Amino acid sequence: MKLLRNLILSGIFLAVNFSFSFAQTDFRKGFIVTAEGDTIAGLIDYRGDLLMGNQCTFRVSNEEVPKVYVPGELREYYFEGGKHFVSKKVQRGERFLQILFKGAIDLYYTRYLDKSTYFIDKSGLSLIELPYNENIIDIDQSKYEFKSTKHIGILLHYMSDAPSMKREIKQLTTPTDGDLLRLVKKYSETVGNGGESVEFANNRTKFVFDAGVASGLVMTKNTSVTLQTRNLQHGIYLQIWVPGSNEKVFVRTGISKGWIMAEKYFEHEYVAVDLYKIPIIFQYQYPKGKVRPRLGYGFTITNYLPCINTVTAGVDIKLNKNLTISLFADVEFIPDIKIFAIPKEHLSTSVLGSLTYRFSL
Repeated sequence: MKLLRNLILSGIFLAVNFSFSFAQTDFRKGFIVTAEGDTIAGLIDYRGDLLMGNQCTFRVSNEEVPKVYVPGELREYYFEGGKHFVSKKVQRGERFLQILFKGAIDLYYTRYLDKSTYFIDKSGLSLIELPYNENIIDIDQSKYEFKSTKHIGILLHYMSDAPSMKREIKQLTTPTDGDLLRLVKKYSETVGNGGESVEFANNRTKFVFDAGVASGLVMTKNTSVTLQTRNLQHGIYLQIWVPGSNEKVFVRTGISKGWIMAEKYFEHEYVAVDLYKIPIIFQYQYPKGKVRPRLGYGFTITNYLPCINTVTAGVDIKLNKNLTISLFADVEFIPDIKIFAIPKEHLSTSVLGSLTYRFSL
């Protein structure tokens, strides 16, 4: 379990750095509202929430050189039928906040490098952050989980004219998108503002899953621990996306079964061994069109070799909104003993295909 945790944390670190360093743009139809109040239609570069809170990259047409606006230079910007950002002064400085809800209380969201943060605003009161932290603290040589509660006090103050919601507010121990949205919507209805409230389009989806089956040919090479073989590999395939963080980077995992001719430990003899694989691979996908190339790097945990380095490349073909056919190749390496993230010896090449169905939570 400790090895699995370390692999996941290392992969997340690589994926975050990869997603920021990759310069692929994704311009979509949208609008900006200038500091003078003029609304201009054009194309806005769609990125992860962290970057879109820092800047808006806009151009009127594909032929125009994009211009980067920072908070304060625009009043707001928004995508056609999608996310809507407004420039606000907050404790950490001016920021483009994503509007989640407008009603008797307005709800905003932004992503800082260290955490997701929510803000509320109400007529007659000021825009305020809902602070929240989790920590592990030591008391008498025992560890305890600590969760801050300041956000509850703020919500109780801002919603003091709805005393019937007091118990519900106190139960909000961990502020999340869904819980906060339900709370501010119910508050607006309670104080008689429900008819004028607006929940903004394309709010943050926590997780999107592509689940299905995968199958293909695995060609294992002669290595220090295996003999050359060809065999079929079958398994369950799962891709996990976090759209609110980055729509282009995702994690591929699942479980599959094949076999190899492997050396028996402490003996100079090779036997057929069932090989089970659990990949943890971080991938980047081109975000446009029905045919979308992708590439990635990660690790594969097996029952024979604890950790394998995996490089992958392929293409996804979208059949409709939910169904996708994927064709891809995995190149696997036995890692360096001292630094497992560095490939040392080419182990195998797999040519695979999958059919997946998409659902979200």
